[in-house]
Amino acid sequence: MFRAREPQRHIFSARNQYLDLIGPESFYALLAKHGEQLFWDYNFEDMYCDDNGRPCIPPSAMFNLMMLQMYENCSDYEAIERSRFDIRWLAVLDLQIGERLCGRSTLQEFRARVHLNEKTEDQFKAILELAKRLGILKGSSLKVALDTTPILGRGAVKDTYNLIADGIRKLAGVLARLAGILTIRSISLSST
Repeated sequence: MFRAREPQRHIFSARNQYLDLIGPESFYALLAKHGEQLFWDYNFEDMYCDDNGRPCIPPSAMFNLMMLQMYENCSDYEAIERSRFDIRWLAVLDLQIGERLCGRSTLQEFRARVHLNEKTEDQFKAILELAKRLGILKGSSLKVALDTTPILGRGAVKDTYNLIADGIRKLAGVLARLAGILTIRSISLSST
């Protein structure tokens, strides 16, 4: 269910207490000052159900978290950890030290919602234009990295040796059951 960010600020948030220490022209300070303007919650209201479910984390906070994650090129786990203890991240997210914005699964689900929403492309073009006007994006050209493979969840890919080892284990298990042997030790193959 959709929920926008509360207009009332917390007096003890990192944004109120430490924003001056971050540096007024840093990426973090600019995102802290303009992040909610860039990612206005109500632009993304249609990604959520109107009448049931628990209230979401405000989309502006989740987009700011994803921006920080991309800026620092870190994993979901690291992003969640930094969002609890890094003063710069806390200032952007307007949280208190140690306060938790969300868990990894919430971040992954939000990313999937963004990928599946058809309106986000137009919204992101508008966001880029606003970011240029606000001075967050400097220069006349942008470098864009595209990945044509959408990642909607985590998965593992096994190499040939592990696939063969899995097949041998299954075959050995079937042969053992047919021969009446109750237990089989794990077969270990090396890829050398």
